[in-house]
Amino acid sequence: MKVVGIYRYPVKSLRGHAVQSADIETIGMAGDRRWMVVDKDGHFLTIRQIPAMTTIDVDIAARASC
Repeated sequence: MKVVGIYRYPVKSLRGHAVQSADIETIGMAGDRRWMVVDKDGHFLTIRQIPAMTTIDVDIAARASC
């Protein structure tokens, strides 16, 4: 088996980003699928219901320490 690319998806079902390396935590890749889009009733939405979600880009900025 050969790894040819690593992609991180910060928000489930939204566009992912290629990364050169990734830290692995006990719950998976750091920063991968840690958030999700929900409707007004709190039900999560996926590309199965709304395929256009894959066109939404995400930019996660690092938090500054307070």
